Amino acid sequence: MTDSTLDLTNLPAGTLLLNKYRVESTLGIGGMGVVVAAVHLGLDAKVAIKFLLPQLVSNELVRQRFLREARAAIRIQSEHVARVFDVGTFQGEGLPSQGVPFMVMEFLTGQDLGQWVKQGKRFSASAAISFVMQASEALAQAHKLGIVHRDIKPANLFLVEREAGTMVKVLDFGISKLTAGPDDLGLTKTTTVLGSGLYMSPEQMRSAKSVDHRTDVYSLGVCLYELLTGTQPYTASNFPELCVKVATEPPTPLRQYRPDISAELADAIAKAYNTDIDARYQTVQEMATALAPFATAQAVSVASEVQKITKVHPSGAAAAPMHGTSAPLSASVARDVTKSSGWVWGIAAAVIAVAGAGGFFLSRRASSSSSSTPSAVVGAASASAAPTLSASASAA
Repeated sequence: MTDSTLDLTNLPAGTLLLNKYRVESTLGIGGMGVVVAAVHLGLDAKVAIKFLLPQLVSNELVRQRFLREARAAIRIQSEHVARVFDVGTFQGEGLPSQGVPFMVMEFLTGQDLGQWVKQGKRFSASAAISFVMQASEALAQAHKLGIVHRDIKPANLFLVEREAGTMVKVLDFGISKLTAGPDDLGLTKTTTVLGSGLYMSPEQMRSAKSVDHRTDVYSLGVCLYELLTGTQPYTASNFPELCVKVATEPPTPLRQYRPDISAELADAIAKAYNTDIDARYQTVQEMATALAPFATAQAVSVASEVQKITKVHPSGAAAAPMHGTSAPLSASVARDVTKSSGWVWGIAAAVIAVAGAGGFFLSRRASSSSSSTPSAVVGAASASAAPTLSASASAA
């Protein structure tokens, strides 16, 4: 096979990439990219290589978001973020003239939490809190750098299988944003709505560009709710209906599905997905502190590490530790339901903007779609002669 006939969506086992990565198998093909399992020949180490679908290369917005994912992952120094080792551009005959962007990532063995929920798994409170604590450590590091993930959901929380036990890795910073600086440069328009609807904060429903790190707090709270119950605090058959419910109705109480969960823990979780941004936990550190009394010793240790990470104000500036407690849940829910009509109309405007776009998937099945990161070791390298593909480096 020659470069001119090489199909990036169906690379044969044994294909040599960059003269050092030998493809073992294709792990998945999504709406934006392809992920293959490969072996670094020099290090004899398994890696995952993700590259943009060739037909999307001409879309500059998509290219920039692909590279944004790599840049964010490289900047965040946390064991709970999937590592990126290399970024570049594939060049070759038959490929787009500008090349095909790629990133080389650590190979993860396990399964994302969205798949566990889809299979009917309902986690114990201690296990679910442990997972969220680990994700909080990654997000605290990201928020310290001014990076907001904007797409936290169970499908982006990957449960890695290790000899020492399981570990959560936060995936897919592809729609992340910087709270300050030149990051956006028009990549996120003021009226753009990005993210996965069921996990999206009210302010993100209105505009993805104007959100800060507290939108990740909301999404993380919804994730914890779902790990315990198998559903979300707000559900709907379509995005416009979801927006109206979030704007006008209280969430379904967690204990309606899990009466074995104490009222104190249910209230602590509910504060995370409070639709009133000011009544919500203001940082993931504050959320971790509130959940620590209900966690295992190991999770408390993670929470302690989260507390060591510099807190941030909504503006993104460093802040002093926060103290005090919130208003009772019932009061905060009352405030949500009696908000001014302007809040509701703000959501309605977002609904009108995206109602016909078909970009939101609200079912649990869609929220648990295949991750861009591999979930298992699949396939073996071919011993036969294989095609090669070159690349040119591009700094992340």
